[in-house]
Amino acid sequence: MMRESLDGGSTWRKLGVLLEGCAPYLWRARKIKDGTLLLLLSLYGTPWGLGKQRSTRNTMLPGETYINKIQTCFLASKDGVHFTGPHYVLPGIGAHEYDVCECPDGRLLFLAGDVQATPVGRQFVERRGESFFNGTLYGVRRGAPADPKRDPMGGFMPESLIMREDGLIIGSRRNKPYSCSADFGENWYEVDGLPNSLYQPFLMEAPDGTILNFGHKGGDMALGQEDMFIGVDRFRVQNGMPASCVLTLKRDMDSEQTHYINEFMALLTAGGKPVTHQAVLFRAHPVWNADGSYSTIPQSEASIQTEAVTDETGTAKIAFPMFDNRPDIHFYYNIDVVFRPREGTGYSPCDGPMMCVSGMTPHRKNRWPYDAYLAEGKLFLSPALIKAVPDAIRQINALGSRRPVQKGELNEELLERLLKANLLHETHRGYEWYACVHPKDPFEALDMGSGDWYI
Repeated sequence: MMRESLDGGSTWRKLGVLLEGCAPYLWRARKIKDGTLLLLLSLYGTPWGLGKQRSTRNTMLPGETYINKIQTCFLASKDGVHFTGPHYVLPGIGAHEYDVCECPDGRLLFLAGDVQATPVGRQFVERRGESFFNGTLYGVRRGAPADPKRDPMGGFMPESLIMREDGLIIGSRRNKPYSCSADFGENWYEVDGLPNSLYQPFLMEAPDGTILNFGHKGGDMALGQEDMFIGVDRFRVQNGMPASCVLTLKRDMDSEQTHYINEFMALLTAGGKPVTHQAVLFRAHPVWNADGSYSTIPQSEASIQTEAVTDETGTAKIAFPMFDNRPDIHFYYNIDVVFRPREGTGYSPCDGPMMCVSGMTPHRKNRWPYDAYLAEGKLFLSPALIKAVPDAIRQINALGSRRPVQKGELNEELLERLLKANLLHETHRGYEWYACVHPKDPFEALDMGSGDWYI
């Protein structure tokens, strides 16, 4: 219920009801630069009460956990009376004691820490008129719990925070150190020379740049074991943070700019300037397992991990020749690049984007750049190959299966072209076929036809 007082709290009048029929867990109010009021809340097992499906807020229905039943959202208002929403944020992590700050570019950054043993996360939200558009839910590296399964409250991510005009985020966390982040909450660093924060903190910045953190100590103890009081820490923070870095990843093309190749370029910058002579780690792993199942290996455990050092322009390059000459249009791999500097280098770690790319790629102005390739076990032959070996399809289909090819079963020119295309390789069993992704029966050769890439 919303009430208003115009006499310092002596009398109140009712203005209306927010989310009538629900029992929202109201957490915090923040005002952003244009005066809009944001009410941070969550729907925490609502509705509940007499006659409801839940008799108490903490009643758990079958299949529920706190993670999947808590719906994190906020309301927005220009005048404090009329609200839009709920606008849902931070999905699937059960965030209910979280905060928001406004970035210098106008985006909203929502951050959820581990203060209530829920998974951490951060999310950019862009405002367009009365609508809010959610970005990706990102993780947190430094400052998050090192082992969330064993100690889900073991980090020191803040529960209350502000962002300065220089992009530095300053935060407080009950009974834990004050912390700062210069990379939008990805990494947090403890602030030296300050005590731990008071309980249930609310942090704000004064017009002169002073940081004010309000909180309390003690509690409502019936026997008076400890008196409760409201306190405030006042301090200033000098930005001596490691430089926040950004990594980009680009796939290279061949020298004639006709097609993408299995070589990549990463660019490492900080503050828009190149970061030189630093090692970045490229990681690559096939999308499909040998048995055709989808690989669930996290990128941090990728089978190929190779370092490269940035040059004077901040650029590092890498080549993956092991992905060349894979004659299967459905062979894909994931590649990303990360930066993990040593402590004391003056840089913060960062992740670049991950790309899912195919080993084979189409060529510009060439409808048939390959003699032959596989697609789900079907062998597609180019017009050039069929012109050179007119009965190539008949010869291959006469084999009847993907069994090893024996000498004499294919004429010499066809065998040579299939070997050159890496579709066959010689073993003690004969000439074995390349093991493609998701082979389907019957095994057969087909004409590429118009050269459409996806058959």
